[in-house]
Amino acid sequence: MDPVTGEITRKYILNGELESIENGVKASASQITDVTFSKMNDLSHSNGTSKLLSVTTDLKEIAKYRGSLIALFGNPIQETVNSENAFDYVIQAQRSDGSKWIITAYQGPSGFAIGGTGEIELSHELAYILKERLSATAPSDFEKRDIRYVDSGDTYIYGCRNGECYVE
Repeated sequence: MDPVTGEITRKYILNGELESIENGVKASASQITDVTFSKMNDLSHSNGTSKLLSVTTDLKEIAKYRGSLIALFGNPIQETVNSENAFDYVIQAQRSDGSKWIITAYQGPSGFAIGGTGEIELSHELAYILKERLSATAPSDFEKRDIRYVDSGDTYIYGCRNGECYVE
């Protein structure tokens, strides 16, 4: 939402789609069909990565992405009750030629995002492909309680049950 006009921007509505279309990532990602993703169990592999794709700030949507991550990769490598650092995944993307990338998926201060090393060729495309895989994956059941907003101290519960995600 634009803080001055109150208008909801297209970037917010399209959950990272507009950015990916404008910079050509979506078009080039559509040409990559031979990538597999696997969870890494060492958080240190995320050193040197940064946000590549802002996906959503909506808590119900974050719950859906978290449930989809659980379905594909199991529990996160790290989780806290801090809403600005609620969970982290370190994921290795690999193509059939053996080339590999480190991709991160996390709930941080700006909501759910996917990161990596932007200076490495195809990192943005692989982040986008991961987002698309997560969007197409039914979320696993989970519930996280007492997630705390750092600035206010307020807490919330979020999760997914039988494919339906919620926030309380």
